[in-house]
Amino acid sequence: MDLVTALLGRPYTLGGEVVPGQQNGRKLGFPTANLRLHPKKFVPRQGVYSGMVMELGLPAAINIGQRPTLAGAGLRSVEAHVLDWQGDLYGQRLTVALQRFLRPEQKFASLNALQSQIALDCAAVRRYAGEVLVGT
Repeated sequence: MDLVTALLGRPYTLGGEVVPGQQNGRKLGFPTANLRLHPKKFVPRQGVYSGMVMELGLPAAINIGQRPTLAGAGLRSVEAHVLDWQGDLYGQRLTVALQRFLRPEQKFASLNALQSQIALDCAAVRRYAGEVLVGT
């Protein structure tokens, strides 16, 4: 992501309308905004990213992938858990800036293991949240 940011002069962004998902993140204690992207938008490799929701000015843990631990796996999604946010974002258009690739997507043995990893991912996002976004 550092190279992409350097070449673009800004972080790579994904934008789309927030649409209802399966509410799995909410059940795990990490609600997400599920983005419906333009079908021709280039989406980078699957995994977890540290990023920023531009419209809110808040950091987010962003998952791109098929959620292999949860039901509904097989369909690619882009979802952002916005740190320190509570509210309804359905129907709004959001843009997420991808700052750092944290880890590849993986299947966990249990929901507890997944929750623990998401908490670690959010801690990593907090560490990177202080970085200045180039071009913003």
